[in-house]
Amino acid sequence: MTTHADDRWPIAELGDVARLRVLAEALPGVHRHETVIDAQFDDVWACISDLERSTPVFESDVQSLRVVARDGDDWKIRVRLPKWLASLPLRLDVTMRDGWCWMVARPQLYVVGIAAEPVEGGTLLGFMEGVALPRWRGTRWLTAVPLALSRWRHRNHIPRDVARLVKLVGGDA
Repeated sequence: MTTHADDRWPIAELGDVARLRVLAEALPGVHRHETVIDAQFDDVWACISDLERSTPVFESDVQSLRVVARDGDDWKIRVRLPKWLASLPLRLDVTMRDGWCWMVARPQLYVVGIAAEPVEGGTLLGFMEGVALPRWRGTRWLTAVPLALSRWRHRNHIPRDVARLVKLVGGDA
């Protein structure tokens, strides 16, 4: 935490994995999973940031992925979901920086976040995914079931997807 001479308020600076934790706490329909991978950060992030090749291999909800536009850190991607999800196409806006990947489906009802940072013994990986429905005051009951189903589903499949990612990177978790 730092402070500036002209500012009496402290400024908290969060690492990418900590930022992902905060976002996961703020979004009631997501599930977050963390693990330390016994592999170098550069190798882990090279795999993750190669969305078109790696994502369909480790992410069970993705049949194919295509980057359709890039403007610096801002990407647009098109994802084809698997047949059991009716092979629906999904468009996502992506922010991709070293150690940070934030994907938001259009309309903004679904999010995926991946964060990584080097730690002793390898790379700390945070992975978050789910429905991004807000909790509207007075209508919590309308969103309670979809949010609970999203958390349950992602709590079950994200650890398997992360295990496939670890295997793809060639590390151990």
